[in-house]
Amino acid sequence: NAAPSVAQSLAPHVAQTLSGAGSAGRGQDEVVVPTSGGRYDVHLQTRTRVAVYWEEEVSEVRRCTWFYKGDKDNKYIPYSESFSEELEEAYMIAVTLDEWKKKLESPNREVIILHNPKVSRACRPLW
Repeated sequence: NAAPSVAQSLAPHVAQTLSGAGSAGRGQDEVVVPTSGGRYDVHLQTRTRVAVYWEEEVSEVRRCTWFYKGDKDNKYIPYSESFSEELEEAYMIAVTLDEWKKKLESPNREVIILHNPKVSRACRPLW
């Protein structure tokens, strides 16, 4: 999945609602959660956000915990869900075993180094 051109964070209560609905809705056909004061519906199964009252292009929704900021970006952009899961797993192993300096390669060819519980760094290859 390519990163969206603009990533927007959700208010904490909305994120909790979506997360809770996703957990409760596992195995069901479709779970729809209203957001932005009811102006948009988030369809959890397809991970899309749809305008309710007007025509607008459907946008992608991601459950994200890891973000990056490119050299020319002024906002943080979420990694794909699959790579975020990979990062989270590596981080949890590093925390549990207290083994740091773990290196992972991101889909956009950056090398992410987990230095300690509070510091990670993304480095672009020089070639």
